[in-house]
Amino acid sequence: MVLRIISFFIIGLLITCDNHNWGELATHYNDNYHFKLKYPKKWYTLTNRNRFLVLSDKFLSEKIKDPNISNDTKGFRLDVFALRRDSLFDFEDFFLKNKKFSIEYYNSAIYKTIDKFKAYSRTYSVNLKDGWLHGEVFYIYNSPNLITICIETYGNTEEVYQPLKDSIVKTFQIIKK
Repeated sequence: MVLRIISFFIIGLLITCDNHNWGELATHYNDNYHFKLKYPKKWYTLTNRNRFLVLSDKFLSEKIKDPNISNDTKGFRLDVFALRRDSLFDFEDFFLKNKKFSIEYYNSAIYKTIDKFKAYSRTYSVNLKDGWLHGEVFYIYNSPNLITICIETYGNTEEVYQPLKDSIVKTFQIIKK
């Protein structure tokens, strides 16, 4: 009986440790919009000229398309999108036109510094059918480029992925042209 309890404890510990281990980080470079950042190397990625998407679980793509799907998927999403904007750019206006959820799910805007650049940031939380979605969106303006970084955790995993989120934001850099 004691051996069985110890076995369950060890298996649970291994599962928990595995969930907290996202493995080696790789560096993504975007030469079109002149930035780089680190991300988990073995996760699912999609890259094109102005977008870089990273998912911890391929089934998150279904959840992203329809957050109300109850598929019990837990995980992490990093979505970086870049575009050209003119110098009359307004963070709040852009946020209001491009927000993912109703405004009541978002906290007040704050300004942060990311790689010496002023970044507009909003956090949000939405209670979905199968757990909480927590997210933060950053808008970084480096004339003429606007870079949006959206980081989301699904299925009550915010605390698990917080160190990864901090690491990704810390490694973001604008590359000199």
